[in-house]
Amino acid sequence: MHAQKRLHSMAAHQMANAPVAAGPGSSAKRPARLPALTPALLSVLLSGVMLLASAAPEARAQAALERNLPERPVQQPVSLNVDAQTFTQGDTTPLGVNLSGVHLIGQGQEVDASAPKGISGATESLAGSIPASAFQTALTPFLNEPLSIDLAGRVQAAIAKVYRDAGFPFVSVTLPPQEITSGVLQVRVIEFKSGTVSVTGVDAGEAEEISSDLRVERGQPIDARALDEDLSWLNRSPYRRAEGTFRPGEDAALSNLGVAVTASKPWQVFGGWSNSGSSDTGRDRYFLGGNARLPLPGGPWVSYQMTASDALWGDPSIAFPREGHYPDYISHAGRLTIPLFARQSLEIAPAMVATRDDPNAFFSIENTTYEMPVIYRTAISNFLPGHYWGDLYGGVELKRLERKTYFLGTPVADGAVDLFQLVLGWSRNFSDPYGRTALDLRVKANPDGVLHGNSAEAWRLFSNGRVNGVSYAYLAADVSRITPLPGRFSWISNLSGTLAGQPLPDTERISLGGRYAVRGYNYDDASVDSGAIWRNELRLPAFSPLASLISQDGWPEFLRGDSLSAFVFADAGYGVDHGTGKSATLGGLGAGFDYSIGTSLTANFIAGIALRDGGSTEAGDINLQASITARF
Repeated sequence: MHAQKRLHSMAAHQMANAPVAAGPGSSAKRPARLPALTPALLSVLLSGVMLLASAAPEARAQAALERNLPERPVQQPVSLNVDAQTFTQGDTTPLGVNLSGVHLIGQGQEVDASAPKGISGATESLAGSIPASAFQTALTPFLNEPLSIDLAGRVQAAIAKVYRDAGFPFVSVTLPPQEITSGVLQVRVIEFKSGTVSVTGVDAGEAEEISSDLRVERGQPIDARALDEDLSWLNRSPYRRAEGTFRPGEDAALSNLGVAVTASKPWQVFGGWSNSGSSDTGRDRYFLGGNARLPLPGGPWVSYQMTASDALWGDPSIAFPREGHYPDYISHAGRLTIPLFARQSLEIAPAMVATRDDPNAFFSIENTTYEMPVIYRTAISNFLPGHYWGDLYGGVELKRLERKTYFLGTPVADGAVDLFQLVLGWSRNFSDPYGRTALDLRVKANPDGVLHGNSAEAWRLFSNGRVNGVSYAYLAADVSRITPLPGRFSWISNLSGTLAGQPLPDTERISLGGRYAVRGYNYDDASVDSGAIWRNELRLPAFSPLASLISQDGWPEFLRGDSLSAFVFADAGYGVDHGTGKSATLGGLGAGFDYSIGTSLTANFIAGIALRDGGSTEAGDINLQASITARF
């Protein structure tokens, strides 16, 4: 109401003092006279002004927040080198008897002269971690087959697979000299134990820290799942690469672990361009940033990125926006990752996004969003030993949104609201014989209150009635899958979505279109409260277009080698705006490529065609999107 009174007063004041064009014999500074502006006409004009004032912010609030965060480092699969044991196969000559049983013996045990038929022996292995039923299931199918060298090799391989599937690939499976006239095959299984651990490639202090975080205890069975998780956590730092190799120890049943750490340059700067923006704030985005490993215990690392619209070139000072002088788009985002104890970390990711929207010739709207998520992450096996189910994470998100409306350059209304959200999530990466999968499931909940502006009334006013309550919880998920195909092709599929039961604040809504969603559309074509996006790529074999020009010798390391990876894609998205009840369905087809030169230059190009109308994009429209990044 106060803003409305201010607007009426200011509008009347400006119209009463508006200049008129100077004619012959007139003064350019003479105030305009409004003899024909009747009270009725003034009322109609001011009503229209008020309608624009209220409608413009509401329209702006429909769009999901455009974030430009520093890229997360791409984590490569862990390298744990284990020499696989080979077994004699191929000779199917019958040995004159059918297999009637498999009897397992351990290190130092003698061959049993009267081994029973069926599956027997030391099958309760590794302190009971592998049940006898696992061996029964694996070996029973071989019974009653003609015994041969080939069959004996397949039995050995099946036993080794039981151990490997249980996470204990460090075993020796051999056939001792024996009498087989009874048809019972006796197999010696030696379970290797941990020997010494050595860490190379880093100073003594860091080597000791790494060694203490590894779950390897001398004389105990080697759990490959635990070690794989340990190395995976070490490799989350983008500034080092740890690889494990096992070698024979001083005793026959011991295996020594060597961890080789390769350190990389502890800092990097980058910059580039993309056209991933919106129609309201401009399509062009220019970004500049850097990352570095901090010289502190544990090796924490920090990253930062500034992203701006093309207005930055005309006035670089807009990088730090001032009231009344906002650019179309500017964002500052950072991320600090602090390794804590073994397989634990704390992440703090502050961000600020400022935009200016001019919905018509009268009004300008300046929006500012501040975000401060603080997330703690831990491996589930830290509190559930032996269960390697990925990571559990949780924390809080503090957010503040501010909006100021200008009428002909004069501020006429402003408002601010807050958000306080609790976050609980689970993530896991795993491999299978057909590919690799990454899962991330999370719940975000707002209890209402805590912060002054985190209330239903504040949000009702700020969103012009679209958000009537902030006591909510919603589910979000991301699933990605990489499946290698014959001929060096691969299929990459990503499914992401959000499920909510009410209209969400702008910061929590998702955009269905854009280069990171349904390609063929723009970022601002459709924003929803609940929705799902399915992206699919068929990757062609990568090749080096400049192989004959960029050789390994004579070029700086960061320029050595180039790679072009082309792909075709098919994307689909569906979502619902709970405020209006309207739904949106998008679909896109197209092709693109990723290109890189060493570690210094990456480029991406996408050409997509829209299959349905969505926002300002019509079915059949072709959308071209690109980005280029230089690193040093």
